[in-house]
Amino acid sequence: MIDRLVPGDRLPLADRKVELDAGYLAGLNEAERGEITLRLLAGTEVLDERRQSVRLLARDEWGGVADMAQLLPAFVMPNDPATSAILRKAADRLAAHGHSSGLDGYQSQDPQRAYMLTAAIYSAIAAMGLHYAEPPASFESRGQKVRRPGTIAEEMLATCLDTTLLFCAALEASGLHPVILMFDGHAAAGVWLAKRTFGNAIETDQMEVRKALAARELIVFETTGVTHRPAMTMEAAHRVLDRRLAEEETNAFVAAIDVRRARSGGITPLASHEPLRRSTPDEELPPVADLPLPQPPSLGALPSDMVEEKPTTAAGRIDRWQKKLLDLTLRNRLLNFPESKKTIPFLCTDVAYLEDRLATGAAIRVISLPEQNPLGKRDAALYRDLHGRDLQRTFAAEALLRDELPSPLDAKQLEARLIDLYRQVRNDFAEGGANTLFLAVGFLRWKKKPDDERSYRAPLLLVPIRLERRSASSQFTIRFHEDEPRFNATLLQFLERDFDLKLPQFSGDLPRDENGIDVPQVLAAMRKAVRDVPGMEVIDETALSTFSFAKFLMWKDLVERTDALRQNRVVRHLIARPSSPSTRTTGNLPSGMSAISTGPMRHRTSSRSCPRILPRPPRALPQPKVWTSSSSDRPGRARARPSRT
Repeated sequence: MIDRLVPGDRLPLADRKVELDAGYLAGLNEAERGEITLRLLAGTEVLDERRQSVRLLARDEWGGVADMAQLLPAFVMPNDPATSAILRKAADRLAAHGHSSGLDGYQSQDPQRAYMLTAAIYSAIAAMGLHYAEPPASFESRGQKVRRPGTIAEEMLATCLDTTLLFCAALEASGLHPVILMFDGHAAAGVWLAKRTFGNAIETDQMEVRKALAARELIVFETTGVTHRPAMTMEAAHRVLDRRLAEEETNAFVAAIDVRRARSGGITPLASHEPLRRSTPDEELPPVADLPLPQPPSLGALPSDMVEEKPTTAAGRIDRWQKKLLDLTLRNRLLNFPESKKTIPFLCTDVAYLEDRLATGAAIRVISLPEQNPLGKRDAALYRDLHGRDLQRTFAAEALLRDELPSPLDAKQLEARLIDLYRQVRNDFAEGGANTLFLAVGFLRWKKKPDDERSYRAPLLLVPIRLERRSASSQFTIRFHEDEPRFNATLLQFLERDFDLKLPQFSGDLPRDENGIDVPQVLAAMRKAVRDVPGMEVIDETALSTFSFAKFLMWKDLVERTDALRQNRVVRHLIARPSSPSTRTTGNLPSGMSAISTGPMRHRTSSRSCPRILPRPPRALPQPKVWTSSSSDRPGRARARPSRT
C-alpha cells in the first residue's frame, strides 16, 4: 500500500517479497511460458500496468552454463534416499577388500584414503547396471532435464550429466569435495584428495585443473564408464579424460564447477520429498559383476606451502615517538586512514584467526569478492531478509578457512592496487632498508567532537607483511614479515595530546598467545579504554597499506640513547650544534676508521641511527691500465697497447 504519491516523485518499493506457489512450481514436469503483471491501482482505477514475459522451468530442469552455471550444484543431492543405498554398497566394498568401512571423508588427512573412498563409490555405482542415454544437443549451454538419484535407480537410465551428478552426490555424502567438469557436449566428475577447492566456484581456466592434477591434489574420471558392459575400471576412466584435458583441447573445455565452493556461496541441494521407490521389472535384470577396487596409489605427500622460519633475534623494537617529530595531522595515514588507491580493504570475519595464521607462517591468498560473486544475480538485502544471514560474510568466513582473504574491490582494481603496493614496497626497501607494508588489524573510529558528522579511522595493530607472487601472472599472497607486530604509537601520542587520554598499557609488550599477538585481548583492552569516550569506538576491520616509521627511529635514538650517542663527537655535534660547521668530526672512533657520512644508517634488523663508518682508504692506489688503439695501425685492425691514464 502506498499512502501518497505526488506527481513527479520517485518512490522505491522496499517490500520486494513475492510469494510464489511452491506447489505449482514443484508440479511442473515441462517448461511453461508465463507472464508477470504489475498494476498500480488507485482504488479500482488502474493507473499503470506493465507485463513481463518469463519462462518457468520444470522442477528437474537445469538452464545451462550460460544462465545457471552456479545453480548446477543444486542438482547434486547427497540426501536423496538412493544415495544412501550407494554409500552402503561402497562401505561393503571397502570392507570386502580389507579397508575400513567408514565413510570418513578427509578425517584421516590421507589422500590415499580419499582415493579409496572414491574407488569404492565408483564400484558401487558400476554395480547398479545403468544404461547410457544420449543427452540433448548443446546441453552444456542450453540445459536439460536432470534425473535425480532416485529416478536413476528406478529407470536405470542416465546421461553423462546424470551420472556425473550422481557421482558428485555420493562423493559429497561421504565427506569429500566433488567437482563437475563441463566440456562441449559432455560432462565428467572429479574429486579433491585433500580438503581443498578451486579459487573460483566456476573455474573456466583449464590450466587450473591441469595444475591440480599435476600436483596430485585432484583426480578426474569419466562417469559414463559405469554404463559399459563390462564396466570400465576406474584407472581406465582416468585415462579417458587425459585427451579432453590436453592443452590442445582447451577450446572444448567449458568450466570446472566446484561443489564445495558453491555450497559456501549459498547453493544448497534441492530437496527430495519422495521416498526411495524400488522398481519391479517384468523380467529379472542380468547381474553386474562387481568391479574390484584398485590398489591405493603411491601419491606421496601432497605439496604444501613453504613456511619460512622466523628469525630468533630482533634488535631495537619500536614502541614510542617523540612528540615534536610526530606527524599528528590528518595527513598521516596512522591517524586518518581513508579509502584510496594506496589502501586495500578486506572483508575479514575473524581478525584474530587471520593474525594467528599469518604468525604461523601461512601464505594467505588475496582474492576479489566481486569476481567470486557468491551472490550471483540475487539481491543481497533480500537474501539477508529471507535467510537471516549475510551471504558475502558467510563466503568470506569459509574463504578464510581456506587461507583466502577476500577484498570488496573488483578484480581489476585489486590487481592494480596490489601491483602498485608491490612496487612501492620494493622501492622503499631499496632506499631505506626497512619494510613499510603492514596489515592494519582493528581500527579506532573517532571524531574531533562527539557531535561531528564526519568520523575518521586510525589503525590499531600493525602486522608487518610481505607481498609475494610466484610469477607476473599469478595471484598475490601475503605472509608474515620477520619484524614484530606493533601498536600504533602515533595514535597513542595523538590521543594523549588532543584528548588527554593516556594509554600506557599499549606502550610496552603486547599480550601474546600461542600463535603470536593475542588480538582479541588487545582489541578488548582498547574497547575498555575508550568505553566512556564519546565519539570513539573500536571496529573489527582489516586493510593493507604502507606506513613509515623513519621519524620514530630518530625519536627513539634521541630520547632513549642521548647519553650514549653523545659519547661520539660526530653524533654529539649533530645533536647539539647541527647548523654550525664541525672542526673535528672523527671523534672517539676506533683506530683505522673514519666517519665519511653523517647520514643515518638504515638496516632491516636495527632501529639505531649512527654514522656510517668505513675503513680509511690507503694513501696511494695503483693506477689502472687502459688499453687503447694506435692511430698508426691499419684501419679495421687496431692493435691494442697499454697506456696509463
